[in-house]
Amino acid sequence: MIPASHARSVEESLPDCRVEMFEGAGHFPHLEDPERFARVLREFVADGPEATGG
Repeated sequence: MIPASHARSVEESLPDCRVEMFEGAGHFPHLEDPERFARVLREFVADGPEATGG
């Protein structure tokens, strides 16, 4: 497993990076909290370059 601190360091290095932590979910956030996962995924797709014309 990759430590969460690695994701945080990437987030700090890349200005357009987005990190969502699902506490206790490990590699299965879609199973642990499917409603939140779906919301985060929808937001990610809606905010992507295709949505913004980039």
